[in-house]
Amino acid sequence: MPTPSTHAIQITMPRSRLTLIHAVACVLATSTFSGTALSAQEKVYDIADLQARLELRADGSYRIRESITYDFQAGTFTFAERDIPSSNSDGIGTVTVQSTDVVISRIEQEEEDGRWRVRWEFPPTSGRVTFVLEYDIYAALREVNGANEVFWRVVGSGWEVPLRMVQAEIAIPSSLSLSVSDLTLDPPEISSVNAEGNDLVARFIPGYLPAGRAYQVKVSFPKVMDGRAVGLARTDVQATIAGVLSFSLFLLLGGVVAYRRQGVRLPHRRQAHPGTELPTAAVLLHRQAPTWDRAFPATLFDLADRGVISLERGDRKKSLFTSQKVILHRNDQSEEALTPFEAALLMELERYEDLEDFASKGKKFRKEAMKKVREGLVETGALVDRRRESRQALLFAAACGVLAVIVLILGGALGRPWIMALAGAGLGIAGGSAIAGTVRFSRSRKGAERLAELKGYLEGLREELKQKVKMSPISAAEFIISALPWLTIDPKYYGAEGRKVARRLKKETGELRAPPW
Repeated sequence: MPTPSTHAIQITMPRSRLTLIHAVACVLATSTFSGTALSAQEKVYDIADLQARLELRADGSYRIRESITYDFQAGTFTFAERDIPSSNSDGIGTVTVQSTDVVISRIEQEEEDGRWRVRWEFPPTSGRVTFVLEYDIYAALREVNGANEVFWRVVGSGWEVPLRMVQAEIAIPSSLSLSVSDLTLDPPEISSVNAEGNDLVARFIPGYLPAGRAYQVKVSFPKVMDGRAVGLARTDVQATIAGVLSFSLFLLLGGVVAYRRQGVRLPHRRQAHPGTELPTAAVLLHRQAPTWDRAFPATLFDLADRGVISLERGDRKKSLFTSQKVILHRNDQSEEALTPFEAALLMELERYEDLEDFASKGKKFRKEAMKKVREGLVETGALVDRRRESRQALLFAAACGVLAVIVLILGGALGRPWIMALAGAGLGIAGGSAIAGTVRFSRSRKGAERLAELKGYLEGLREELKQKVKMSPISAAEFIISALPWLTIDPKYYGAEGRKVARRLKKETGELRAPPW
């Protein structure tokens, strides 16, 4: 379906404001075409007439003839261009360009970005000139909803000048055994169909078209031959949809499996205190790094509240900047009993200058310490170890992913859309298996009960904090300090209330009872 886009292209001549050297250079550049120096002038043209005819062939290809009359109204012109879309077809044959008005000196044509570009040159010309283009478009007949359809974009939106008269004809051969009543024309208001010789000819006369206005026509009739499917009926479109849907389906199934593998879920249960140690609570709430590392600052806040340690904030001077640091001091007079986790943490912290060093260098210790806590939950039956199944799922995902990539490359090389669609299913299986493989530990009924109690307790803390924020910023601040260990590991506490309280405290005149640490 041809789409005129670029037409007679003028050579830009120098204007008076350019230097004499530039003017001479431009004139010399154009002398190859004219033989004499050309004076500077404006280029003006439009299309006086476009008559196009499409003949449908029994193999579904089109034979197209275009008669284009240019009206070069001001200036002289030496070449013209024509872009013909080549998509949705098996390609375009060689385009011939003829004229009885001028001699065609050179024709260049190439396929570029789904279009066939033709450029032809001629001696410097003005006035009316008619060019006749003829070419074939292979396998262009469409198949839409069980019917054949000739879709033709007679005029594309690329015309930069108006077309004063446009007329298009589509000829259907008598070999297809169709009658006038079998043809449906679009647009119908400026069209007609008649039997002419051995053909049925549909004629469209839109007349004047302004610059940039596209014009396309359709002729539909009962299916008499296999055409190029369009829309959802196209094989490549169907294969793409099938591939995307299968990929999404298997990915969703993997998410469902991962969700179910996480274990039992119970509604939250409110209570005064969950009776769970902070590291254990962090594992139940977060289950893996890095979020379960909240257990360490939470434990330090709890130890400070119990008087085992004190925390001092100071400044760390560097070469260019000064940053804040937190230094931990051990209270040797404290008689508080420590858990193995707390004792190991305090012993480890003695190796670091401050907590920032521990945060950046103590990753290995934190990982091993939390693993021990998780192992304890497995031993007590709160968590179920599924690492073996997880490794198997991840290996299966990797194998499916590699196989899917191979199938995708093979389908692309063979040009088989349905083979490529299988790659979509394979990638979906790989992704879904990988998602399912991320669940390495699941909750048992016992673990779900402990988690329900823990979440209920944290939910109560958040609601109590909201009430205190409404009452008094001082009481809210004191509550945050007292509940800081648990708020630190709470995945639903983001600190917004704390920032709000801090802003309101600036306007308070009352006294805030800060903890000794």
